Amino acid sequence: MDKLADNYLMIKVQEGHLNFVTLLFERYKKMLYGYFCNQTSDKVFSEDLVQATFYRLIKYKHNYKSGDNFKAWLFTIGRNAMIDEIRKNKRNNHQAMEPNIDKVDESAHADHNIHKKDLSNILSQALSKLDNEKREILYLVKIQEKKYKEVAQILSIKESAVKSKVFRAIKELQNHYAHLNYNF
Repeated sequence: MDKLADNYLMIKVQEGHLNFVTLLFERYKKMLYGYFCNQTSDKVFSEDLVQATFYRLIKYKHNYKSGDNFKAWLFTIGRNAMIDEIRKNKRNNHQAMEPNIDKVDESAHADHNIHKKDLSNILSQALSKLDNEKREILYLVKIQEKKYKEVAQILSIKESAVKSKVFRAIKELQNHYAHLNYNF
């Protein structure tokens, strides 16, 4: 995704050319959907959140400043939409919000695949033991491969805070994984 192209498209949207929203939607719908699925484990809710994000993009288009990091701005809108919808629907943190981990394919090497599936399940369990904030920051940095600076913009925190939160989240994930793997 070319930052300049995103910036250009968003400027066109601000000028009233709403047909350019379709191009932005096509570029970012899968990324946003993956982010929301990771945070909520609810596919239908995640689809609704993607729609809500683009509705808000149109509604708050005047808040975008030319030259800003469009992706960070969009994910901030999406994150805020998710938080608002969770509050509105009175979804509680104790509700299961396990990350979506791809299942290992079955193949001719059944033993190897069973072992991989067991490790994937252990990782999924370890991730589910993290609080939402740690799981979210790991998803943004490790799965979405966003730069610390971009994550800092999305979460409205300092870049140094992102680095320390990632470090702590990885340490905690390693501890949970080791404990679960040992007990397995």
